[in-house]
Amino acid sequence: MSSDDDFKAWESAVDIFHGLVSVLKNTTAKVYSSRLYICPVIKLARGFMDSFMQGCMPRMDRCVV
Repeated sequence: MSSDDDFKAWESAVDIFHGLVSVLKNTTAKVYSSRLYICPVIKLARGFMDSFMQGCMPRMDRCVV
């Protein structure tokens, strides 16, 4: 897989994650117990961010330098 393909895959993953968080944010504003929905997202966000930091950031550093 080329570097461009990796970036496109990470770009779509970040866009999807952003969309899911945005939908959840807009939905939970109307729900009384929004903690039920936000807590799992926060737990899953950590795994996503860890993967992003390990997988994408080194590639970005190599491309910038």
